[in-house]
Amino acid sequence: YFFSKSTIMRKIVLTAASLSLFAFYSCESKKETTTSTEISKTELPEDALVTENDLTDSSQAPQDSYVVLDDKGQQKTEKLDANEKLISGNELPVPAKNFIAQNLGNVKFLHSLKETERTISTYKIQLENGIKVEFSENGEWKEVKSELNNPIPTEFIPKSIVEYIGKNYPKVGIEKIEKDQKEIKVELLQHNSPTLKFDLDGKF
Repeated sequence: YFFSKSTIMRKIVLTAASLSLFAFYSCESKKETTTSTEISKTELPEDALVTENDLTDSSQAPQDSYVVLDDKGQQKTEKLDANEKLISGNELPVPAKNFIAQNLGNVKFLHSLKETERTISTYKIQLENGIKVEFSENGEWKEVKSELNNPIPTEFIPKSIVEYIGKNYPKVGIEKIEKDQKEIKVELLQHNSPTLKFDLDGKF
């Protein structure tokens, strides 16, 4: 009777120990699964923040090239120069993004480039409607040009310039406007029209 009771007790203890070990390893297994899942999540890159006005056709081109519109409205692929880099619309300076939103609407980009000469960067974009814009490093517009013989918007142009052109060249749209540190140059859509020069305050 004593031997039988001891055997039974030993079996109970062994069974309890086995159950404890099973529970322990089960928990460890779950912990390892959770850990490996967490690691794999942290290794994944975060989704890039994109805007509605982001790259479209150029994202389908090789990374060493980008899509442009020629003066006939045909798309073609250009090779990136060594000092050029394709970027997303979100990588433009904030003033540049605001300029696009306020003056160019929701027309999508064909390409968006960052060009660096020595230590100075400029940003260049072209939209699906053919309009090109170049921005300085701080996001101010430097040049706005239409490639498809359509007038560019005028909301951002000094009022005195718009009035001068309206008075002297009625019903003629602006094809290109360029600004540097000294003056503003305007080219019209009218054939053989002169390049008009204004100071930074818009005085002819």
